[in-house]
Amino acid sequence: MTVLCAWCGKLLKPGSEVVSHGICEHCSWQVERTLAKDMFRSRAIPRRRRPALAASARLPGFDEHVAV
Repeated sequence: MTVLCAWCGKLLKPGSEVVSHGICEHCSWQVERTLAKDMFRSRAIPRRRRPALAASARLPGFDEHVAV
């Protein structure tokens, strides 16, 4: 079975006509580095908060005092 790098096409393991794919060391390092950068970047950007509900908004029917 012939194994090629799925990213750059480098021959990893010569073999028969059957072809499979893997990842070479160089591409693996680049993918891991890019993933780490993206994860760091996503944590560095503060997330937007949902706007708080206005405290002055009254619900219908709750304006009057109910005598108990």
